[in-house]
Amino acid sequence: MLLAVDTETTGTDFFHGCKPFMITACDGKSSYVFEGSVNPVTREVTWEEDELDEFRSLVKKATKVIFHNTNFDIRALESIGISPDMFWPKIEDTLLASHCICSGDTHNLKDLAVKYLNYSDKDEDDLAEIVKERVREARLKGYRVAKAGDWHFPGIRANGTQFWKMDYWLAMDACRVYAVRDVERTLLLWDAFKPSLLADNLWDVYQLRKKLLPIAYRMQTVGKNFYKDEAQKMITQLRKEMEEHRWEIKRQAGIPYKFDPNKRQHLVHLVHQCLKIPVKYYTDSSNKTPAMDKKAIDSYAKEFNAPTLKLLALYKKKQKQATDIEGYLNWLDENNRTHSNLNITGTRETRQSSNSPNDQNSDKVLRFLFGPTPGNVWISTDLVNIELRIWAYTVGNRELIEAFEQGKSVHQMIMEIIFPEQMEAYRQAKRLQDNQHTETHKKALRTYGFVKNGNFARIYGATDVKTNETYHNGKNAPNYCAKIDARFPGIKEFTKSRVAMAEKNYLCYSVFAIHTMGGYRLDVPPNEPFKATNYYVQGTAGLVMSQAMIEWTSHPFYKKFGCELISQVHDSMDTEVKIVPALPLIIEAKCEAIASAGRKYIPTCEADWKLIYHPSDETNPIIQELIHKS
Repeated sequence: MLLAVDTETTGTDFFHGCKPFMITACDGKSSYVFEGSVNPVTREVTWEEDELDEFRSLVKKATKVIFHNTNFDIRALESIGISPDMFWPKIEDTLLASHCICSGDTHNLKDLAVKYLNYSDKDEDDLAEIVKERVREARLKGYRVAKAGDWHFPGIRANGTQFWKMDYWLAMDACRVYAVRDVERTLLLWDAFKPSLLADNLWDVYQLRKKLLPIAYRMQTVGKNFYKDEAQKMITQLRKEMEEHRWEIKRQAGIPYKFDPNKRQHLVHLVHQCLKIPVKYYTDSSNKTPAMDKKAIDSYAKEFNAPTLKLLALYKKKQKQATDIEGYLNWLDENNRTHSNLNITGTRETRQSSNSPNDQNSDKVLRFLFGPTPGNVWISTDLVNIELRIWAYTVGNRELIEAFEQGKSVHQMIMEIIFPEQMEAYRQAKRLQDNQHTETHKKALRTYGFVKNGNFARIYGATDVKTNETYHNGKNAPNYCAKIDARFPGIKEFTKSRVAMAEKNYLCYSVFAIHTMGGYRLDVPPNEPFKATNYYVQGTAGLVMSQAMIEWTSHPFYKKFGCELISQVHDSMDTEVKIVPALPLIIEAKCEAIASAGRKYIPTCEADWKLIYHPSDETNPIIQELIHKS
């Protein structure tokens, strides 16, 4: 029996008390509704155990359980005592399947049902109208309706959040209709998606990605430790520095009133009257309102060499850091851990994204606020130049391939071709400490950074003009690409071949798309065919990381020593483990496991590592030995 399952919940933060109040299921013949009760004053949900047992019995009879966004619903079900273990062997996921079939399209359940099934989404509009009216009535009765700052979802921001969607429990009759239709949609979508996965040779990559579901779920369950005390001290320091910057801006500009860097009219007065900078940027060409966004301010600061505006940019940067830290603090559980959701289908490629909170794109200055507790370490591993390797092996240039096989740096090879005069200074800089660098060394290091950026622009399919500008930090530049192409034949042909692949796939599948190594199909925007190269390289790298997560979490040492995968960002992943004598062996095993995952796709793959430890453990002999080795 196939069984589609869905939950309706009082919110999305199950680590702060949100719970499902309704479970619906559909097997194609019958629909089932299971209900708890919501206390309107406290928002607490209670369930009769008989009701939950009836649902468990239904799940046990099913051969497959189909979700749309598995980990959300399983998290909801676990919050009311239903074990995730009863689902993992049986799961199919229409969200995951839709990404395999059409990666660049919407993956919202209602939109998919409209597109593939012509299934109306009017029930959602009907429910919305009723719930919004019930919310207004509930406020008058003193019910605890959803709003920003509620302790059941303290990390959710007010802007952009439709809080009424967390109050479906106020309209149970309409919610039943809506929820039953959602499980019908889910079941019907699986009936449509499974034949497509098989017919388009996507079944194997779907199965591979499906293995990530329990891994991502466990990562969210464990979470990441956050240094709360240090974070609060940092906020205090940032606020102090912001106030100093505000006063200095006011003094430099001669502003007589209480200047507020967050008030638009104050910024307009500062820039265009106090500093007498002419208006060049507008919010909208029709109304000619001066723009005061970050891009405009930064451009004015650079073009007019305005120290006051550079100070304003510093104020804004510190303000964002303080706001980000406050956001992380709001997401903490009682053990000072965040529980970020890892979204397997979060990008147009095969890389994961994170949210609630987003800890993948945190400010570099703030990353030190995450770290292990005393007695534990984080083993942070990275696949070395995985995207460059994928590119080199697909290009097929022998010299590029040999560079990786011999442990050479492709970035340095290309720097030597286009900036030979700075190579010696760069080599010297790498041998020196930071405080020993001269301006010549610093310039060479910056140039190396531009070379890396240019190389990635190239492998992502950027035009020669754009790539040359990147190599030269945005300035008009010589044709470096011509020099590189002369040395490494095959690069241009590779870019053209990916576009040709997308065109061929359009003829075969009516989808303008490329296939990565490993066979994952990724949509390419037809009006931006150059992105075919980008999607091929990044898409393959994402699959490699998927394989690496699977390989490492299934390694015997992983379970034996109680390892926990806690983070995966781009080409790196962090593992938390206790400090034990076997730690060097664990590191070695992890590096080999993820490197072997890469070698399933390309002939050579290497992993490097670094150790993140609590300051109190620095003198531990095991840590000292590993610091010396690294």
